[in-house]
Amino acid sequence: MAETDNRKIFAAYYIGEDIESKKAKYTDPHIIYANVSEPVSYETIEDIGRIPEYDRTIIIGSGSKSEFLREDSLLWVDTIPNDIASNFDYTIARVGDVINGKVKLYCNAIAPNTQFLYHSNDSETIYQTKVFYKDHVAIIPKNMYFPINADTLVWYMKPSNASSTRALLRLVSKIENEKTYSYVFEDVE
Repeated sequence: MAETDNRKIFAAYYIGEDIESKKAKYTDPHIIYANVSEPVSYETIEDIGRIPEYDRTIIIGSGSKSEFLREDSLLWVDTIPNDIASNFDYTIARVGDVINGKVKLYCNAIAPNTQFLYHSNDSETIYQTKVFYKDHVAIIPKNMYFPINADTLVWYMKPSNASSTRALLRLVSKIENEKTYSYVFEDVE
């Protein structure tokens, strides 16, 4: 990682929980210079044929206060901080090992490309599956088991039970791509 590959991002470190308000408290955002990968996209899913466990990786060199970054830190990668409670755009899913003075962060977007869809084929057991989901379309790698058909109950938010109609979806079509399937859904009114 050359220093010229680095760009400015911001991070706020977790301080602790306020005992009165019971809300998490963070430092003011700090500038950090890091090598930031491109975010996961539909094209990435199609190219690699699987859904990664994170949306973006960030590599931070030594001397960047990386020792304070943890899974509960907040990051501004594509935005600039103006209100800590509202506009951070990434959280850290996992902090990798420090190698040659550099640490790799595996990050998830606040408005992520991946999310859980919940589904039931027997109206009793509800399963959750992490998928690439946006605008009522789920992209599923062909090598991933996803037992969805026209009779399957599917929700985009975790239902309280299998009879819940809140956030219920209906499968409209299944489109075969080279390495993936596209499942197109519509809301159930």
